Amino acid sequence: MKALVLAGGKGTRLRPLTDKLPKPMVPVANRPQLEHLLLLLRRHGIDEVVITLGYCGQEIEDYFGDGSRLDLRIAYEREESLLGTGGAIVQAKHHFDDSFLVCNADIVTDLNISALVHFHLERNALVTIATTWVEDPTPYGLVESDAKGRIQRFLEKPSLEEVTTNYINAGLYVLEPDALEWFPLRTPLSIEREVFPKLLERGKALYAYNSDNYWIDMGTPEKYLLLHRHLLSRTAELPGCAFPASGVAVDKTAKIFTGARVIGPVLIGPLSQVLPGATVGPFAVIGANTHVGPGAVVRDSVLWDGVQVGAGAELISTVVGEGTTVPPSARFVQRAVTAETVTQER
Repeated sequence: MKALVLAGGKGTRLRPLTDKLPKPMVPVANRPQLEHLLLLLRRHGIDEVVITLGYCGQEIEDYFGDGSRLDLRIAYEREESLLGTGGAIVQAKHHFDDSFLVCNADIVTDLNISALVHFHLERNALVTIATTWVEDPTPYGLVESDAKGRIQRFLEKPSLEEVTTNYINAGLYVLEPDALEWFPLRTPLSIEREVFPKLLERGKALYAYNSDNYWIDMGTPEKYLLLHRHLLSRTAELPGCAFPASGVAVDKTAKIFTGARVIGPVLIGPLSQVLPGATVGPFAVIGANTHVGPGAVVRDSVLWDGVQVGAGAELISTVVGEGTTVPPSARFVQRAVTAETVTQER
């Protein structure tokens, strides 16, 4: 089976971190989020992937190339204008002549894709939507289905009074090529808000695969940090992202100076340094070539590659973008910080 990965979005809720970076390339445990997704696809036997590119798409193509590094074959489709999820699928349809998988590039999940595909084929479905249980479905697209999984209703962003199920659209689908005949030839086009409801109205075989696998929307800095707490505590596990039982994962090329404190769970990347008197952790992720200065504190935070943390600085529940220099004695709490925002504040 082939997969289509929709990677053209702007990730506006993660700004300023995504001002110059496409959301699928945001690092999760020191790998681009999209890499985790591609490894998941490969784990389930999918070796041909088409990626749609839009905002800062060249970053994605430059990093993944033809996919051979991940034992994949990757092709690309460029969106010259905003196409929406449905429009992007229509543009890429010439790649698919059999059942195929569609997924949003920014989803973070360990979904059993093999089981999803089996479910789809067993029911002879036209479309199967992976759904996931969330405690509060009101910010999402609610999907009602019967005991056999056949979808009965869609409801976007319901009020609390309207909630009839906690299962929501997880952003991952199996489609038959025949489904594309029902896509209007216009853009932008939303598959979730326009195509799926239309197919349901016409009585087509749409099914929901209800899953309790790990899933999170990392679209805000707060959710991004929560994801890392889950990974570091081993509440969740992604392909290529296994943490030791000790909770302390330090690259062999990193240097922890005498007098520095590393409190797990923590991840420290290649060639990084934690200087005397500094404290890193708990729940901290340090990227590659990052320098934590004397007496600095990094807790419940994620630092991307090439960050320089000045002496005595304090970072609590904060995300620091690539190449940012945090001034000595600066204090950031519950923030998303980039080189540009630090410069503006000084």
